[in-house]
Amino acid sequence: MKKRKSSKKTSFLSPKNKWSRRGKNLAYFTVSFTLYFFAYIFWWVAFFVKWLFLLFSKRKRPSAKETNSAHVTDKKTRRSDAQADVGLLDRFTRLEVLMAQLENRPIQEGLNIGSIIDLTDGCSKADLVKIVGIATQKAFSRKKGKDISPIVEDDLIGALESVKPSVS
Repeated sequence: MKKRKSSKKTSFLSPKNKWSRRGKNLAYFTVSFTLYFFAYIFWWVAFFVKWLFLLFSKRKRPSAKETNSAHVTDKKTRRSDAQADVGLLDRFTRLEVLMAQLENRPIQEGLNIGSIIDLTDGCSKADLVKIVGIATQKAFSRKKGKDISPIVEDDLIGALESVKPSVS
């Protein structure tokens, strides 16, 4: 049996008509566009008012010499004119720093760190960090395929030759 088409014609405002949704979408678009437009205009007006306020305000701006003074800086970060003399690292401290830097790096088994510590006399912590970094780069440049070559004593001695102690 064939279905009969209904003789009832749909009107323009009927929900079955594709043109009926166009009015709703246009209304939503108009409202959202208007809101975004006014938000954009409001932002620019606020920016302009703030700029005018800063331009014509009578408040005193600190000069370059006054920026480090006590009334401008925070009380917690106040600077001190006192100088503290920190000596060089002793052998045990250099060993601790070197071991902390080599902790998560591949090193050769049986590496004689004692002889390297004797060569680092006069180096600061930053020098030791730089020495380990250069030695690690040398070890990675020797890398064969996917295997990572460990840091050997020659890498550390070569890095020692390239880094001069920063404290004389």
